[in-house]
This record gives sequence, C-alpha cells and structure tokens, in this order.
Amino acid sequence: MAAHLSFRERDEFTKRLKTCLKNSGLNPNSPTQLLREFMKQSGGLQVSQSTVHKWLVGDALPDVHNMEIVAKICRVCPYWLRTGHEKQQDNDMNSPLQLLADELDGRMLDVKLKAADLSPRHPPEAL
Repeated sequence: MAAHLSFRERDEFTKRLKTCLKNSGLNPNSPTQLLREFMKQSGGLQVSQSTVHKWLVGDALPDVHNMEIVAKICRVCPYWLRTGHEKQQDNDMNSPLQLLADELDGRMLDVKLKAADLSPRHPPEAL
C-alpha cells in the first residue's frame, strides 16, 4: 500500500495511528506492545516486529487485512485510519474488499492512461 503513497500521506497515517494507540491505552512508540495486541486480535496471523515498527514510523502501511486488525485494536474505522476521511457510505466501506477497491481505483486510472498512450492515435480501418 505504501508504495503509491506520498511521504505526507504516510506521515499522516502514522500520526493517526499513534494518536489512536495512545487513546486506546497503548504506548504509541512501542512496536512490541502493538505487536502483542496484534497477535491477540489476529487469530494467529504473524507479522514481524520490524513490520510493526515500519507502521509506527511511516515506512509502510498495513495491508488491507492487517489494517482491519490494527483499526480494531485502535477502536476506529479502518477506512478512516488508512485515509483520514470519514466513510461516505454504510458499513461496506470498511470491508477488506472495499478498502482494496479504493486502493485499486487509482491504479486502474493509471493503467487506463498508459493504455491510451500505447494505443494508435487513429483506430485502424476495418478490412
């Protein structure tokens, strides 16, 4: 997820994450503490302490499924934690599929623009 985000977007995510962790009674600077809570909530899903550290310093963002778990720990909406915006519609907005769809929206636009650049300027005439 972080590959397509600007430094500012990653920094804003980190600020939201740390604020939410603090509000949830967790140390916002402790990857170990967040990792312990993550393991409790994830049902056995494994992530490394270095991955959690990257979330806390803005070097990476959790993938869609991990974002849901982190948001649950923080007691916030995953969509808000990821974007900083309130969701626009009902509960479907924070499903893993919707978060993935939101992320892919921008990528699809890039693909369409690249495809348009590769296509001939004038369509070939029919035989």
